[in-house]
Amino acid sequence: MTDIGATSASITRALEGFDAPALHQSHHWDVTRSDRAIRSCLDDHPQLAGEPYVWTVLEWFKEVQSKLTGLPRALVHHDLNDNNRLVDTNDGQQHVSGVLDFNDALFSVRVAEPAIAGAYAMLRKEDPLRALGLAVAGYQQVQSLSADELEVVYPLAVARFCVQVLTLTARSQSNPTEYGTRCMEHTLPTLGRLLEIEPAAATTYLREARGDVAQAKVSRVRARATRTRAGRREAGRAGGATLPQQRQTETRDRTQSSRSPHALVTRRTFRVEMPGMLRPDYGLGNGHSACRTRSVASAPSQRPGFPQRAQKQ
Repeated sequence: MTDIGATSASITRALEGFDAPALHQSHHWDVTRSDRAIRSCLDDHPQLAGEPYVWTVLEWFKEVQSKLTGLPRALVHHDLNDNNRLVDTNDGQQHVSGVLDFNDALFSVRVAEPAIAGAYAMLRKEDPLRALGLAVAGYQQVQSLSADELEVVYPLAVARFCVQVLTLTARSQSNPTEYGTRCMEHTLPTLGRLLEIEPAAATTYLREARGDVAQAKVSRVRARATRTRAGRREAGRAGGATLPQQRQTETRDRTQSSRSPHALVTRRTFRVEMPGMLRPDYGLGNGHSACRTRSVASAPSQRPGFPQRAQKQ
């Protein structure tokens, strides 16, 4: 979970300096305008107004809406869900190795990124708030959040789920899809759990969660050091340790820019390998190894200045 949050922060940092007119245009999934998306769904499908979660979410969103205008802004991916993350395994631990689909990328409040990434991290979790706390804490390992930003994380995350549930419910009535059915299977139950937690309590938890993550990180580092020493001893018994072999690789992030819709940003990763040891990656860019990921920034569909893509089903 912390890796998801750290990755979302690293993406925002990597996108600094990129611009295009289409990235300033709002769309249905703009989390800072979730109230408009919700009311749009209700206008098109009035029967959805009877859903018990709708008015609670709108109330929570209204309570923080005025704070959004004063928060730091940035270009954010805006859709870091399970389908848009590539995952690799290193020494039994999963980590994000790549990010896909920049269709919903948008200049918005910076905190939209951890709110949305954290929202999707809560899916299928027995304790969704803890998952959100880990994602937000991971984000803050790369980029600190202000007190006002932390206050809006939970309402924005809940609002994203509400918009998704209403949108998929509306679409299912005219064009049901397997994708929509899969999403609803987990999104609606998670939304129900979140409505049992008051935003004030959630915000307090998020402010305190970072210390727990820091302690957990120390424990992981100690465990890794123990395994590394064991690997060295094993290599010595097998005939002596060999010198580390340094291998340089290059990865490329394909991102949007005002200069070119397919500008390439190349970062370099140095991987140190020694038989019997762990193989840590030392990413040389933006302060976090998640910047090594190969990201293909696809163009926002139906938005001027970008190639057209098929819409999500």
